[in-house]
Amino acid sequence: MFSQDFILRQVQQLTQALAVVLFHKQAGQDDEAQAALDESIEEALGIEPEALRRIDLPALLALCSASGSLLPDHALAVADLLQEDETASGRERALWLYEAVLEAGGAVPLDIYERLASLRASLLG
Repeated sequence: MFSQDFILRQVQQLTQALAVVLFHKQAGQDDEAQAALDESIEEALGIEPEALRRIDLPALLALCSASGSLLPDHALAVADLLQEDETASGRERALWLYEAVLEAGGAVPLDIYERLASLRASLLG
């Protein structure tokens, strides 16, 4: 039960952080948005943002897993936050997580394919 409560709190924290990041972006405060994103990664995930941006796929999936199973809600919350990252490596990790949740058969947002297409386009161009 403790583990589920911890994961739920972490997902809520990431969701709140996303709201702050989006607020700053809509206000044209890109530097503040990135600072909020970086701070949230460190607080919620316990990993430095630059380390998260360099992490490989297996380690990223492990970060969003418990007992060897991907936690779809957690992975989506991390992906949603990373989708707003100014760095290509952050957005690439968002893409990886969205794809992993799809592959695992987890519940996904209705616009998942648009998100994937947008991320792929931003990484190519």
